[in-house]
Amino acid sequence: MKYMWMIVLLLLAACSGGQDEPPEITGYVTAVDGEEFFVTAEEAEDLSSTGGLEEFYEAIMFSGITEEVTPGVKVEVWTDAVAESYPAQAGADAVNVLEPEQPEGAPDEFEAVRRALEETALQGNLAVADVSFEETWTVELVEIMEEERETVRVE
Repeated sequence: MKYMWMIVLLLLAACSGGQDEPPEITGYVTAVDGEEFFVTAEEAEDLSSTGGLEEFYEAIMFSGITEEVTPGVKVEVWTDAVAESYPAQAGADAVNVLEPEQPEGAPDEFEAVRRALEETALQGNLAVADVSFEETWTVELVEIMEEERETVRVE
């Protein structure tokens, strides 16, 4: 009986798709709808040498997570399978919310990104191209399908 429990535990650990492997994606959550959330990679890839976009952001709509994930946070997400479309779709196995930058006397990084997402005139699937702080936050957003850009300053 003791060996059976050990086998069950080993099987559970092997099937967990856990955080021993690198995450499928690390990036900002730019939209949440119920139990689904949209994540775009924190850095763009240059696919122009193969005829693709010069600024391509990996993007995945995740479902099936019960943790509180809100727009603006930067996350690492693990999954076992990704449906190849653009944006891709997948069930989230695990989510780790990273620590935000917190300048003294200013909102934290995640709050700045959240506000920029609320204030932008851009519509559609957004990526966070850049976030920086020099007296105020500057958040550069990109609509990934139309490649439109907007820079939002957050006090």
